[in-house]
Amino acid sequence: HLCKLPRQNIGVLYEFLLRENYLLDEVSFCIDERDIILSFIVYESHFMKATATKMIKALAERADYYDDILVDNYGALWREQDEDE
Repeated sequence: HLCKLPRQNIGVLYEFLLRENYLLDEVSFCIDERDIILSFIVYESHFMKATATKMIKALAERADYYDDILVDNYGALWREQDEDE
């Protein structure tokens, strides 16, 4: 879970997420209620220790990159942040 959707002006944020999903390999964005999630899908037969370690490291690096972009450029909220503040 990277951050939360804002209550207003989410159209541009949705467009960004869809555009990035088209461009990204190995990871994708999804939304669960108001949570923006970055995840990866791997076939069980390919999920070995070395592969998992590599993919989790790449996921963590991309998550660190994208959470700042979503909050700073698109008005997403940090997970701990209350929108009424």
